[in-house]
Amino acid sequence: IQLCQNFIDKFKVFEQAKEVEGLKIKYEKRMGYEADLAKMRAQEKEYLKEYDFEAAKMNYSAYLNAYSELPAYMKEKVAKELERVEAVRQAYLNEEKEWEELLVYINDTLPEIPDKIKKIKEFVRNNPSGRHEEEANLKLSELDSEYKQWAIIKKEEEQLKEWEDLLLSLKN
Repeated sequence: IQLCQNFIDKFKVFEQAKEVEGLKIKYEKRMGYEADLAKMRAQEKEYLKEYDFEAAKMNYSAYLNAYSELPAYMKEKVAKELERVEAVRQAYLNEEKEWEELLVYINDTLPEIPDKIKKIKEFVRNNPSGRHEEEANLKLSELDSEYKQWAIIKKEEEQLKEWEDLLLSLKN
């Protein structure tokens, strides 16, 4: 922009100065659009801290509606931001669904404790947001003490089975 202004100041009597003036206006508008986009991204960040996906999306949609004369490249950039926010929302919803399903699985009496522990560890590993990490660690510590009791019972059951098998083989 400054180069354009310098050119215009030096060569204002020439026809090219008018062309450069047009370029200067174009660059100023482009910088304004980029500044707007940066502000919207900062606002989005604040909305997403509270998981307010609708407000984050509205942030971009309102801009598109308010500035219908935006150049195509800028409309595309804003549309991509909207798509990205929607993808973040979907990932959030998927993680919440997985967590709820995991809680049902953990509370079910059928799966064995090692399987429950494995599922919790997989969940934490596969969901780096860390939103449920504290609760998952709490569940792991609860299951750890249950696992110790479970392991003792399993070992006793195995020993009993061995004795039964031995007695059965001695009878035959």
